[in-house]
Amino acid sequence: MRTYHILKPFIFIVALLLSARALNAQVRLDRDLANQNETIQYGTYFKWGMIEPRAGNGVMTVSAYGGGYRARIVFATSSFFDNFYRLRDTIECQYNANRLLYKAAKHTSENKTLRLEDYDISYSGGMGSARFVRTVDGEISADTVVLANNGMDMIGLVMEARGIDWEHSDIGQSYSFNIFSGKSIVKTSLQLEAVEVISLGGSRYKTYRIAVHVWDKAFESGGKKADTQIWLSADKNKILLQGSMALKVGYARVYMKSIRGARYPMTSKVS
Repeated sequence: MRTYHILKPFIFIVALLLSARALNAQVRLDRDLANQNETIQYGTYFKWGMIEPRAGNGVMTVSAYGGGYRARIVFATSSFFDNFYRLRDTIECQYNANRLLYKAAKHTSENKTLRLEDYDISYSGGMGSARFVRTVDGEISADTVVLANNGMDMIGLVMEARGIDWEHSDIGQSYSFNIFSGKSIVKTSLQLEAVEVISLGGSRYKTYRIAVHVWDKAFESGGKKADTQIWLSADKNKILLQGSMALKVGYARVYMKSIRGARYPMTSKVS
C-alpha cells in the first residue's frame, strides 16, 4: 500500500480539525467567523500500538483577504516523517465581500511531486458547480466541471462544523454535506454524539463530541460507521480542540496547541 493512501484520510482529518452556511445552492462564510483574525496551531500524531510519534504540525487561519475572506490550513510533516515521507500541504477557500464561497484550492508537495488542485465555484439555476483543474509537476492531468448542490471543499466543511448550532442540537442529530474530492463528490455527515469534558494540555474543557461519517473507500469503514471523532469547544468559538481517526494502520490524533485571536472568551474551559 502506498504511503499516500494511508495518509489520505489522515490529511482529511487534519483539515477537519482545524462556517460556511449552505443557503439553497450557495455556501457562505458565517458572519461571526468573517469578523475575526484567528490563528490556531495543532500537533498531529500517529499511533501504532504503544508508539505515538509526532507526524507534523498544522496551522489554521481565518482572515480578511482580497476584499473578502480566506480560511487556510498549512500542514507539514515532522522531521521524523520527512526521513521517509515528506509532505507539505496547503488547503484554503476564499469568499467574496458577501461571504460567498467562490474558490477552493489544495496545493501539495509530496516527496518530490508537486500537485495543485483548484476549484472555481459558480452558482446558477439552483445548482452549484465548480471548474476543477489538477496539475502534477506543471502538467495538466484533469480539467472538468463538478456539479453539486452546496458543494464545498474540506475547509468549507471545517467552517461549517464551527457554524452549526450544536448547543440546540439533539444528541444523535446529524448534518449532511457534499465535499469536493478531486473530480468526485464525497458524501459526508457530522453527528452530535455527546457533550463531555476532556483534558487537554493540563486544562479541562467542556466540548461537543461529533462523529464524522465519510463515504470514501480511503476510510476504514467507507462511511458505514464513524471512523473519525472531533471535539469542539462548547462555547461561541466552537474551536476544534482534538480529534481522532481510525486508519487502516493505527490511529491519527490531532490536538490543539495554541490559539490567538479568538473572537469570544473560551468559556468552555472549566479548570
